Order: sequence, then structure tokens, then C-alpha cells
Amino acid sequence: MDELIKLSKREKLNVSNIDDLGKLGKNGAPVKLSLVNTLGKKVGELTRNLKNNNLIYSLKLNNNKRNVHLEVSLFEKSNPYNLPVKEGEKILYGDLFIPTKITDEVTGIGKIVLDDSLAFFKNHSNFGKVDGNFGVWLKDDDLYKTYGGESINLKKFWQAMSKNNNNVEISAFETFTGKWAKENGFTKVWYRPTQDITPDEVIIKFLKE
Repeated sequence: MDELIKLSKREKLNVSNIDDLGKLGKNGAPVKLSLVNTLGKKVGELTRNLKNNNLIYSLKLNNNKRNVHLEVSLFEKSNPYNLPVKEGEKILYGDLFIPTKITDEVTGIGKIVLDDSLAFFKNHSNFGKVDGNFGVWLKDDDLYKTYGGESINLKKFWQAMSKNNNNVEISAFETFTGKWAKENGFTKVWYRPTQDITPDEVIIKFLKE
């Protein structure tokens, strides 16, 4: 789970129709979240569709000609990436790649997507309760070309590890994903020491205590 963010001053976005967060569209119709800046001016729209139990988001900003597509899933033991999910667990996983031409100007999109997806799964228990969320942070020269070859979450994690005497639990909560997890009650850090913490890839599972 990784919102790609740059450490610069940008405009924070919010949702004006906040009551629609997590709601299912009428007769399965898409849900449109109106994005506004700090002055309340509409600057774009985030549209959520439900497809095969996955939430597909289409981001459209007024000053951007192309749509950006994001996806959030509720992973079970059997999942596409073989991430460590125990029998009976349901773990939120977000594929939130946002181009730098957007993150250079605005912030808050990743949080809005995660807030909405968590609210959606909580409101619709037929998908199963949410037990936690994943942080999957890695180096990839192609995917993160405009971010120096690695995700910002990974960079923040290793900076925190250096500062915190290699304390994984403390450092994990200093990333974007970790901060969001903690705000939503996922305050326990779980990982496999021998395989989930490497210089090029970090996999953290945030759970409730």
C-alpha cells in the first residue's frame, strides 16, 4: 500500500460530499466524490466503481487531461501477490500510484481513497471485516523513475530506521501508510523478520491489537 508523495508544499484536497464516503451507489452505480481545495473550490472528482470485490478509483483533476486509476482490495489468504495473510484474515491493500505531475501540486488523494475504501468495507459486511492493512514498499527503477527509483514510503522507513536504532515497529508508523494505519486503529506491526525487511523491499502488516 503506497501513495507516492513528494516532500514539498502542495495544496491539500478534501471531499465536499463527505457523507458519500463508503456508500454504495444506487443500484450499483459509481459513486462520485467531489474534490475541493482549502478554499472550497472544486478541483476534480474521484469516481469509485466496484469490480470483482475490488474498489476501482478514477481520479480526474480539472487541470489534468488524463484520468489516473487506483485500486484497493481486501486480501484474503489466497491473493495475487502471495502476501502474508493468515486464514480468516481480511487485509486492505491499496495500489495507489499517483504521477509526480499530480503530487507536485496536491496532496491528500491517497488518504481520501483509503478512508473511503475502509468506510466502504466497514459499511458492507458481506465482504468481511477489515482486520488490518498492508504496507508494501519497494525499489523499482521503472515504476518509481520520477521518484528516484524507490517509493517515498520505503525512503521514509529507512530514514526512520536510522533515527530509531533499527526499531521496525516505531519506524513503520513514521511512513504515510503507517500513520494512516495508526489513525484507524491498526496499531500492531507484524512482519517476517527474515524475509519482509530488506533494503529493496519492505512488507508490513498493520493489525489491531
